[in-house]
Amino acid sequence: MGSTDDPVSEAIAHDPSAATSLGYSRSKWVAEHICDRANKQTQLRGRVSVFRVGQLSGDSHRGTWNTNEAWPMMLSTVKLTKTLPDLANETLDWLPVDTAATAMLQSMTSAFDDSGSVTDVLHVVNNRHNPSWRQLLQWLRKETTFEIVSPRGWVKQLEDAEEGDRVTHPAFRLLELWRKAYAQEDGNVPVSPKLTFAMEKTMARVPALRSVPPVDEEYILKIWRWIDENM
Repeated sequence: MGSTDDPVSEAIAHDPSAATSLGYSRSKWVAEHICDRANKQTQLRGRVSVFRVGQLSGDSHRGTWNTNEAWPMMLSTVKLTKTLPDLANETLDWLPVDTAATAMLQSMTSAFDDSGSVTDVLHVVNNRHNPSWRQLLQWLRKETTFEIVSPRGWVKQLEDAEEGDRVTHPAFRLLELWRKAYAQEDGNVPVSPKLTFAMEKTMARVPALRSVPPVDEEYILKIWRWIDENM
């Protein structure tokens, strides 16, 4: 979907290499093309849009987040290990789920190309590359006590957790995923390219995405307090 220097365009990506090698990414590429075909060749002509949704996060009012998502699960492990990993290159391009919901509702009631000649592609994302994960850790330290450790060390601590915790804590469902991501023999953590998304068409149709604020301390602490009470 373009280099890391060029914004991802608001258009169907015809080159399959636009998706990463993960089956999850490839399935999204295939789904876009199914939608594109339906928009141009079926009775749904002119009534199909593609929404590319970024990393959704807890709602902006209370911080409520899907407990099966990786990020809240990771944060909740501080109760087990009293540590969190130093994900140095991770940025918080999170979009509150209620903002995303508003954006999608607005897009459905706004004007779009109903001829079917072009399939609308809208980017429901937080296009910011700040703040960083390290900033999040500093904010959380105002609420709870924990040590910041290497990602590999954090995975090792989860592996060493008592069997009782392993059975009851939902984060262990993602342990294998975190092993692959953070516990490589060379100690390196894969760095995902930071993409910027073209937003001209999206913002013209969706007022809710015209002024999405960066993730800030107040929001992160709402999320943490919700996690602390519910996970």
